[in-house]
Amino acid sequence: MLVNQQMLLHLLLAIIHKKNRGKNNMAIKNKGLGGTDWISGEALVYTDMNDTFNATYSGKRPVISITENMIQTTKLSSDATVIDIERSNALVDVFTDSGGYNNTLNTGGSNAVYDATNDNYKCQTTDATATPETSPGSATRDSWESTITTTISVVEPGFISEVQVSSGSSSQNITVSIKEGSTVIATQTQNTPGTSIVTFTFVRADYASILEPSTSYTILMSSTQPFLGKKASVSFSGTNFTYTTQYIPGYTGAFDFITFTPMAYSNSILLTTSKTFAFNLASCLVNAETTTPTDTAITVDVSSDGGSTYDVTGQSLREVLSLDNDDTDLVFKFNLTTTSYDATPTISSFGAQLF
Repeated sequence: MLVNQQMLLHLLLAIIHKKNRGKNNMAIKNKGLGGTDWISGEALVYTDMNDTFNATYSGKRPVISITENMIQTTKLSSDATVIDIERSNALVDVFTDSGGYNNTLNTGGSNAVYDATNDNYKCQTTDATATPETSPGSATRDSWESTITTTISVVEPGFISEVQVSSGSSSQNITVSIKEGSTVIATQTQNTPGTSIVTFTFVRADYASILEPSTSYTILMSSTQPFLGKKASVSFSGTNFTYTTQYIPGYTGAFDFITFTPMAYSNSILLTTSKTFAFNLASCLVNAETTTPTDTAITVDVSSDGGSTYDVTGQSLREVLSLDNDDTDLVFKFNLTTTSYDATPTISSFGAQLF
């Protein structure tokens, strides 16, 4: 009984796995993968499971919908192939959006961050342990301007924490804005006290969103008078960020131009909403589609009383877990942990068999 339940769960996870595998049509228990559909009551043997795992999935990403007595897995296409598994004691979801396709995720109680590009959750970021990096300045200028634009990109997630501007007038207001495309994600305005270097200091809370790798940003400096010191055609390439095009030097003497504070990944949790079953929960087997780079891990806590207490904590995936409370309201807490500031585990789907 337990072996068949474990096989069923692995079959479910194989169905929602995104990576293609080598073609094998010998004993695949899925018509959509080139074989024949599994029939309720039919015995599954290890060769069936191996062939199914090795099959190539050529359709679009599958999604899962759960009704009271049936789990349906379909391709996202008009000629969907449906595989029916008559089980009421399973819970499955794939994270096609932040709430999960089946809306099983408790987004309000979670602090893991949803990545809409990759359809997965990852650790949150914080600047608490990050080391800022500052670019060198210059002692010369080429011209005075009323606006200056600098293009910037980052290697690590983070934010611009300091910008220093050369002012040649005591009667101008200077605004520094950090933009993603046409959207301003942080801005600040100061009145210059005289011919001087004006420092603009930003904290994480000033930003609508942090700067991310593979995205281009601009720093726009503007003033009410054409007295912003500019040096053209200067670039900086640092460990965590780079900038090009226009660059503001010091009015007199060298000074630091831009400081970038990288954001370090920190431990996070992903909670499911409470799911009520018609029977007391004694044990469960939890699986998930995850990535765990070096120095990262994902474990699971399980509650059978709606999250008030947890029967088991810090458990590995793919193991049978005993639930002590013997209640009916199931909650999973996935613990995403990292000891590396620039590495995070990810989770993009999960499945659970209850018995």
